[in-house]
Amino acid sequence: MDPHLEHPERSSHVFQLARDAGIPLDPGEEDVLEDQVLLQFCERWKSWAKKRDQAVQMHLGSSGSCFRSYLPYNSRTFRVAYETLWYFDELIVSDPLETVICSVNPDEDDYEQKKQTLRETIQLLHRFRQALESGYLLLVGRSFLVNLGEEGSVATAALLRDPSVVAHLDQTVRYGLRKGTTPDGRDYWVYEADVDSGGLIGMTLEKPQAGDSIPLPKVGKPLPRATLEEIRQEFGEEQLTKVRDLYPREVERTLRNIVTAHSFSAAALFDRPVDATILARAALPKGSACKTTRAIAQLNLVLPFLKDVPPDRLLELRDNMPDAFREFRATVAEIVERVCRENPDGAAEALPNIADRDVLGAIRRLELEMKAIGKKTRLLGCGLSTILTVGSLIGASLGVDAVAFLAGITGAATSVIGAGAHSVEGRTRAKGSPYYFLWRARQNP
Repeated sequence: MDPHLEHPERSSHVFQLARDAGIPLDPGEEDVLEDQVLLQFCERWKSWAKKRDQAVQMHLGSSGSCFRSYLPYNSRTFRVAYETLWYFDELIVSDPLETVICSVNPDEDDYEQKKQTLRETIQLLHRFRQALESGYLLLVGRSFLVNLGEEGSVATAALLRDPSVVAHLDQTVRYGLRKGTTPDGRDYWVYEADVDSGGLIGMTLEKPQAGDSIPLPKVGKPLPRATLEEIRQEFGEEQLTKVRDLYPREVERTLRNIVTAHSFSAAALFDRPVDATILARAALPKGSACKTTRAIAQLNLVLPFLKDVPPDRLLELRDNMPDAFREFRATVAEIVERVCRENPDGAAEALPNIADRDVLGAIRRLELEMKAIGKKTRLLGCGLSTILTVGSLIGASLGVDAVAFLAGITGAATSVIGAGAHSVEGRTRAKGSPYYFLWRARQNP
């Protein structure tokens, strides 16, 4: 049966639409996308996406037991997705094609920039084709985003009166700064400030005159990175006040993402400390914050042990040994649940000790056991004392362009080690450990 008909909630059909339109799925392929073909593709996509979203709605209503997470869309989304897909039953992401396609106006004269953006977005999604086809990654339209209305504005205003929220937002802004000189020798500075919900550009010019023109940054080419202190030094506190005008929309965006995740019966997967702060201080629907903090805490508990293991390998291992994976994930969930229940205010401080004592200890016991039965293995380096959080993923890579990051990822998954233990009895005993999946993943090929 056609996978598109069997699982209409999955988005892999977009690649057939692209092929029909002659849009290349891999970088470097030549194509000549005529304007009329582009418009036809957009209409076909809109028709299909509407049916897909209806199927997703039905799927979500009939599969409430799935361990799923909602990953809000930003410049880092597909990096985080690549690193965490293996752990969830489903990862839900807003479809990046919707913004591109809805920006195409039939009355435009020049579509070349939008054609290029469309190609790059489809090629980015194609790197996740296996995850889209298998249902690990679900794409949804913007209609799924929950509108908070007046309640969201009130909650946002209350949060922005909290100095700790504002302080985290100040540190979250991504700044760029460029200094230049006009043809007549005057200095000028251009800066940009970006958060996930938008940004602004500012400039100053020494001894400004009527008719002056300053070259602005090109779209898609950010300015050299700068710190908040550098912006303050060049522009003063007045510019920081302008930047803070971005904060209400940024806070409301985080609130909306939490509530949207709750509507999916999912955790919201955040990778910034500011989101953790908002999560901890906001008045949210019962259960929404709890699900998010526990899901992220699980990832933060296990990811340090797997920092040298390719995510492709983890996904293939999960498919090859599903029972061992489920037992491992259930054990991690039990640890996090116990710690959060016994020490709700100090879970972040308690989890590193649990990781060192319980998880690392279990891995070492397995290693000794396998050596005792003649299994020669070499594990990837272990030993950690990481400061973990329960509201946002550790090791966030802010500002990493998704296309650039994924350019080095091959479509083929890393091969899995196939050699078994020399002793059937020993292998059976090792597989009985809830950490057997983690132990296997850490074996050095």
